[in-house]
Amino acid sequence: MPSCAKTLVAAALLAPLLAGCVGGEERHAALDPEKVERGRDLFATCAACHDIRKRRNGVGPHLVGIVGRPAGQARGYAYSEAMAGQGDRDWTPDALRAFLLDPEAAVPGTNMAITGLPPADADAVVTYLLSRE
Repeated sequence: MPSCAKTLVAAALLAPLLAGCVGGEERHAALDPEKVERGRDLFATCAACHDIRKRRNGVGPHLVGIVGRPAGQARGYAYSEAMAGQGDRDWTPDALRAFLLDPEAAVPGTNMAITGLPPADADAVVTYLLSRE
């Protein structure tokens, strides 16, 4: 294969990977800084049970890398049967919002200790979690 053809093939293979990197930066740049700050303030209450900095479980599972992670899959955490059975569900921003709005409705039988957040608060916490990714 000629050298220029190899370069074109390599470029075609790398393009989606590079686009993903740029897309990730754009996603974070597009986050509303005020919403991130509000989410960080609200997360202070969540931090009593959930660690966001280290992969250390507490009363609740750690939330490092939560966005995109399969539900009920933090290594070493003893999930409720209800949450452990959610392994085919990924924690997308929409799934996280729904769970924070009403944990029991989103995952009946969950051990999550909150009854739910108001929509603006749930959105701010999810935005904060996205900013941590």
